[in-house]
Amino acid sequence: MASNAAAALLPLLAAGLAASALGIGLWIWYAAALSRLFPRLGVEGWKGWAPVLNEAEILSQGGKPAWGVVFFFIPVVQLYGLYLKAVAAHRINQRFRHGGGFTLLAIVLPPLWATLLAGGRNPIADRSAGSGSSAAGIRTRVTSPRAALARDASGYAIPAAAPAEAALIDAVPGGSATAPVAEPRGAEPGARTPPSQGTPAAAPTPPPAPIPTAGPSGERWALVLDDGSRLPLTAASIVLGRNPVASAGAQALRIPDVTRTLSKTHARLERDGSGWTLTDVNSTNGVQTFARDGSVAALAPGVPTPVQGRILLGDVGMLIVLDGVG
Repeated sequence: MASNAAAALLPLLAAGLAASALGIGLWIWYAAALSRLFPRLGVEGWKGWAPVLNEAEILSQGGKPAWGVVFFFIPVVQLYGLYLKAVAAHRINQRFRHGGGFTLLAIVLPPLWATLLAGGRNPIADRSAGSGSSAAGIRTRVTSPRAALARDASGYAIPAAAPAEAALIDAVPGGSATAPVAEPRGAEPGARTPPSQGTPAAAPTPPPAPIPTAGPSGERWALVLDDGSRLPLTAASIVLGRNPVASAGAQALRIPDVTRTLSKTHARLERDGSGWTLTDVNSTNGVQTFARDGSVAALAPGVPTPVQGRILLGDVGMLIVLDGVG
């Protein structure tokens, strides 16, 4: 009888050991993948090996409070914790230009999700703020050519019709920009030395003109795409996208998209005093704004950000210009 009982327990013991070995193996895989993924997000790699802390870091990187990890250990409330992780993972996926499929993978098979992100392409931007801070401060240098040029449906880059700085200068109403004449060193202020006979005077390149933001009432603004298309902005609030729907008083502006990276409703432009602000309305492929020092800010969804230069919705580049007055 004892031998029969022992023989019956052996399969259960073997199954338990196999399940334990599988669980340990999956945990090691997950931790190792996170230790490679975290440095790409600006986080110390060792945190990937720390249980609980690694999940808290995922929440923080996705814009959710790190302390939300406690919900993982409360029965029933675990479902809310799973929701928080799904939202955080989706925002991380957006930085790697992945969509809902990767979000599902982060919940169903986290080790594979972390492995694919760790070994894939570089993220759009690195988080400059500390853990748990607002996602409004994301700023980095442009590192990928994909982020600088729009592309056609086959993935080939579409060259811009004109440099961004030239488009800004040409947009200033009332005449073209005039280059200042250089004064020789030691000359009286305001005095100019005529060029020598037969040698044309070389005027220095004028500094980049800022986006015109101030002017009288009746200003006419336009959105100039990289392919040269000019779309007038006719309201103080504009909803941008592939086929957006706007509320009363706002303008729904359809953006031509051969790159297939625009969401149906992608972003919102709003006049803010003498300038414009841009907000990502939970787009799939993200929103970026360029500064004149060459840096690019990846917008966190729902955070209005002042526009200082070129805009990138998905892979579609554009510029806001003052089209005229009157």
